[in-house]
Amino acid sequence: MKRLPDEFYIGLAMTVATLIVIVGVLYLSNSNFLQKGLTINVVVADAGNLTTGDDVYLLGVKIGSVKAIHIQRDNVVVQLKIEEHKSIPEDSRFVIRQKNLLGEKMVTIIQGKSARFLPNNARVPGEVDLGMSELSSKAKELSDRMISLLEQASAVIGGEDSGGGLYAAVNRLNGSLEAIDAVLNQNRSRVSRILQNVEAGSRQFQALGDTSSVSLARLLRGLEENNARLAVLLKESSAAATSLDTILNRLQAGKGSLGKLATDDSLYVHMTRTFRNLDSLLTQMKKNPDKYLNVKVKLF
Repeated sequence: MKRLPDEFYIGLAMTVATLIVIVGVLYLSNSNFLQKGLTINVVVADAGNLTTGDDVYLLGVKIGSVKAIHIQRDNVVVQLKIEEHKSIPEDSRFVIRQKNLLGEKMVTIIQGKSARFLPNNARVPGEVDLGMSELSSKAKELSDRMISLLEQASAVIGGEDSGGGLYAAVNRLNGSLEAIDAVLNQNRSRVSRILQNVEAGSRQFQALGDTSSVSLARLLRGLEENNARLAVLLKESSAAATSLDTILNRLQAGKGSLGKLATDDSLYVHMTRTFRNLDSLLTQMKKNPDKYLNVKVKLF
């Protein structure tokens, strides 16, 4: 049998060594490359210091680990490799939490109640639960703000030796009140008289207002009565004007005795002729009275 060349054995050895190195690296890095299982992609806004290789728990039992973490735009995608459990309800929650006081992280799966299960490479939303470190940092930030606020309040209030601030303002206000009190004590009788005069003036003004109200009410009632009388007078005047207009219209139309007298000229002519004849008769009677006044008396 022909012996294979040494180069072949050297190449085979190099290949086997390379495979051993790759498998060892994957094993030491806690990779699931050679293991079968379920992959789930959890999308969160902040990974909360989670790192590759951190554990995944379900009901307090470790069932996998974090395989990879990627940033996609404004979100973080955490890739989980589930090894021991493949039936995860689709309404389950994925929460990133603190594992211990040292700050290590883990992913906790809160199992849902759905009868349908997540498929391989499913994409689900995740949550971040603030641990002790986050709460401590928040508490420290809040404490710093409270200290700053108290310092500002102290600067505003000031003290007895500060010469300013709220304390000095209160002292100045107290001095002003004491000065006002002293002035009032010195002029107490004068102030009392002023108040009495103001009260008396107020009563007089009120009485004047009451009297003015009564007078105004009487004036308004008188105006109302006069207004009613004026309305009646205007109504009667309107009726009289209507009647007078009717009479004038009849006179112009020549109706009635007055209308005929006003429109017929013959009466005027006859009356003129009669007065002329009467005047002529009187003239003749003056000239010859015997002719007209001769009276004969016969006795039986």
